[in-house]
Amino acid sequence: MQAATKPTFTAPSVDISTPDKAVKSWWAVVDSKINFKYQECTQAASAEQTALLQAQLRLATGAVKSYLQHDKECTLFAYDRRIDRVDIETESRALVVATIKNSTRPKAGQSISKNTVEAASVGVEYRYVLSREDDGWRVDDIYQYDDVLKLMGRDPWKQEYQRASPELYLLIFNQ
Repeated sequence: MQAATKPTFTAPSVDISTPDKAVKSWWAVVDSKINFKYQECTQAASAEQTALLQAQLRLATGAVKSYLQHDKECTLFAYDRRIDRVDIETESRALVVATIKNSTRPKAGQSISKNTVEAASVGVEYRYVLSREDDGWRVDDIYQYDDVLKLMGRDPWKQEYQRASPELYLLIFNQ
């Protein structure tokens, strides 16, 4: 791990002049966020984070202690993206259909199932709904095709950016 330094960040340029350029700009921002999170992950823990982990380790044993002692998984994800089609549906609405493949290389010694490799080689279809505003095209909604939803007899297009239910605060995590 590197010394605790703040990750460097440069925001990508944004081009909203056409639907396809807006989607490519969206992808550039997503990639920048991925790179930033990876830089954060590879930084040394702060004194506060280390103190909290040590306190948890003093209280834990068995599977919980094993989980807490496991090194962080810092993976720099990479994606191959291709725009398959751009449909200008109206003067103010466009649909960009794309295929996205996870091209992240497996870590040394990591085994990946044949099904996972095949699925990664095919990729996933995405639909980007764009709205035209006075100064250009903006991403309004994003949907990912999900085979599991289709098998369940549901709408296979899963909305990517959806606010959590207001009841989410009632759920319990990592107690």
